[in-house]
Order: sequence, then C-alpha cells, then structure tokens
Amino acid sequence: MGETTDTAPALGMLLVALAQAPETAGKFESWTGEGANEPISGEEIAAHLAPEALSALAAEAGMSEAQVAAGLAEQVPSFVDAIPAELIQEFQTAGRLATGFRTDSSKDDAAGMAITIRAVTEVNGSAQAARDSNDAISLAQTTEGALKEVTNNLQRIRMLTVQAANGIYAVTDRSAIQQEVAQRLEAIDTISTQTQFNGIKVLAKDTTVNFQTGENDGDLIALDLPQVNAKTLGLEDFAAEPTPFLIDPLSMIDSALVEVTSLRSILGAVQNRFESNIRTQDTGVVNLSAARERIEATDYALETAQYTQASILQQAGISVLAQVNAQPKNILPLLQQLG
Repeated sequence: MGETTDTAPALGMLLVALAQAPETAGKFESWTGEGANEPISGEEIAAHLAPEALSALAAEAGMSEAQVAAGLAEQVPSFVDAIPAELIQEFQTAGRLATGFRTDSSKDDAAGMAITIRAVTEVNGSAQAARDSNDAISLAQTTEGALKEVTNNLQRIRMLTVQAANGIYAVTDRSAIQQEVAQRLEAIDTISTQTQFNGIKVLAKDTTVNFQTGENDGDLIALDLPQVNAKTLGLEDFAAEPTPFLIDPLSMIDSALVEVTSLRSILGAVQNRFESNIRTQDTGVVNLSAARERIEATDYALETAQYTQASILQQAGISVLAQVNAQPKNILPLLQQLG
C-alpha cells in the first residue's frame, strides 16, 4: 500500500492562511459574521493549500486538483461559520501578529484605514517629488558644467585679445591669434548645440523646464534656461583687435563673461533650492511614515494577550468537551458495581 498523507493539519493551515492573507482576510471575516458570506474561488484555495495535501485529496476523491479546490471553495465558508469564536479570534490575532498590521481591512478600523491610505498617498508623492528634485539638480549641474567650459573659452579669448593688442606682433601673428579666437567661438557654439540632458538641449534655445517638487497640483519649480552661443553673447563677429566696427573688444568679452557668470550663479542658487526641497520632502516622508506606523501597526503586547486568552479558552473548551465525552465511560463501572 502507498503511503497516505494526513490532510487534516494541512486543512487547518489552510484556514489560518485564509485568515491571515490580506486578499482573503475580509472574506474569512464575512464567514464568521451574520451577514452574507463572500465567495472564494478555487484558485484562491489552491494558492493557500499545501500542494501535497491538494494532491492527496484529489487522489483520495478520484478528482482533479481543480475540482477538489472548487469543492473546498464551496464548503469552507460554512465550515468556518461553525468554528468556535475563540478559535476564530485566535486565527485573526495570529494573522495580525504575523503580518504586523493591525488593520488588514477597513473592517478593523475604517477611519484609521482612510488616514493610512492618505498617508501612503502623501508618502509616495513626496518620495517621487524628492526624486524629481534630484533630476532637476542633475539637469542644473549638466548645464552649469557646460557653462563652465564656455567661461574657460571666453577667458582664453580675452587673453588672446590682450595678446593681440601687443604692438610687436605682425599682421600674420594677429591672424594666427584670430584663428584660435574663431575656433574658441565655434567651440562655444558646439557646446550650445550639443549639451543635453535626457534629450533636452539645455543651451540651444530658450527653454523652461518645470519640475514637480511636491505631492499636490501646483507644487512646481520652473527652471529657465536661456540660449547661450556666440551670437547671444554678442561675439558673433568678434575680432581680437580693435577695428572700425569693433572699438572695445575686451569690454565685449567682459560683458559676455558677466552674462555667463550670472547664469551660473542662478543655476547654483536653484540647485540649493532643490536640495532644500529634497530635505523637506524627506522629513515629511519620515514623519508621515511614523504616523502611519502608529495607526496601522500591530500592538504586539495587546495582540499577544488576546491570542493567549483565545488559546486558553479554546483549550478549556476542548478539555470540558473531553470530560463530557468521558462521563458515560466513568458512569458505566459505577452502575456495574451497584448491580
């Protein structure tokens, strides 16, 4: 004969699992109340019943596992309804101890559940807003890094312009200097057209990028990025030495440097603002998470006491039932002695 599997413990564990699992805890509670029983599917039964027990039941009944699970789904609600209240409380308390949540469903605490859902919404929104602010910092840093190189090119152009004003240089010497100036200006234009962040060309045209920095509508910070190239800096036809059309070349470069430096300062200030927003959002997440924890977390001292109480009541009931069942056996010898 083949080895048989004792399915009774597995069925008991099935009931415990149904009482503890968030997706079935509400249905389990409906089976213990006075209202209508919420149906459960065979798939849910199969998901929480040990596979070897399901196979053993199917083999014993000569049915498929799906048929056995469907049959159990029909019978389990009425079976649970007949279970003593102390054992039901023990199941539910064990579920709260196992999951760590006091409110598995809205039945446990409707107001508390509503508050925790709002807290979760705000926590998720604040966490994403902090990530958005980090993205904004990354974009600002990318732009500022490009402007730093623009500044380096302008500094080099200014130095070459000072060099070109030296009277010892011949025309060919100044022409060589002008060639490098032209290359530096082209480098600035290249930086303008090629610098991008996630597909956004941050210096190629006037651009405004909005960042969601809070969990609500309107919690936005706008980052304005102007176009920066040789033309917008007033250096499109720049020459390294004074000409009839270019009286003060050094003043022109100084103006361009002031414009770029001003933009870099703005980007630095914006980064500090985003960093402050991240700290604010992180603080909110910590506080809201703590509040949510206080509302929905299991009170282990209370639940352990209730679990112990239910267990004692259950064991006492079993002991009394055993004594009652033993009374006929004890009375029979007495009757025989009297006879």
